[in-house]
Amino acid sequence: MKTRIFVLLVIFIGATSAGAVQFGPNSANITNPYVPLVIGDWGYNQGVGTEWKTRIFHTHVIGTDTVSGARIGGKVFNNVKCLNVNIILSDDGGLGVHEFLTLSFAQDTNGNLWILKVYSHVYDITALLGGEFFKSMFMPASPAVGLSAGLKLPEDEQNYCRIEEVGITTLKTSFNTFKDCIKVHCYDEDPIDIEIEYYCRGVGGVSQSNNDSPGNVLDLKVFGRAVDKRISVIPF
Repeated sequence: MKTRIFVLLVIFIGATSAGAVQFGPNSANITNPYVPLVIGDWGYNQGVGTEWKTRIFHTHVIGTDTVSGARIGGKVFNNVKCLNVNIILSDDGGLGVHEFLTLSFAQDTNGNLWILKVYSHVYDITALLGGEFFKSMFMPASPAVGLSAGLKLPEDEQNYCRIEEVGITTLKTSFNTFKDCIKVHCYDEDPIDIEIEYYCRGVGGVSQSNNDSPGNVLDLKVFGRAVDKRISVIPF
């Protein structure tokens, strides 16, 4: 399973020891300023450019779950309350890109955001934090250059994401203008293949591009909160 996603959608273990991480009873209450999540939140991203113009990306926060078996360092976390988000990437323009994931987010007592579980509906694969596919934090409470952010699957020494820039006052995308943003670079085994992602305060992931496909972007077009929080968007 190898895919790139970013969330309203891309990782940090470095200075965070397993012993320092704790999940309290409100771990499904996601207040991280750069990835705020509430049940019913949804987003629709539209591809722009010759190669990505048929690409769409949906997110929808669907409810809570309890996850056991996630690892941070050598510590195993059980019965952690998480917030589930459906992530759907589809491209009917001939690229054959289709993925439907459910991500289980939990916020630790320091405000750092983690994905404890990833489930691929297409491939029927479940991946837990600290297992074969990924090991790091999704978004630190206080982003800084050099820290990891985002989700890379699989994540290893050659495939990882890092914060490249913080304090971007204004970011203009294809459809909107956002304030107070951070820039994340996600590196692949191929050193020239760099995914570029932007996360903005109060919104989450707003733009994704790849330096190997200049002129193509996947930008947040519309977002909001569903009146019926049970609605799931599944376009295929």
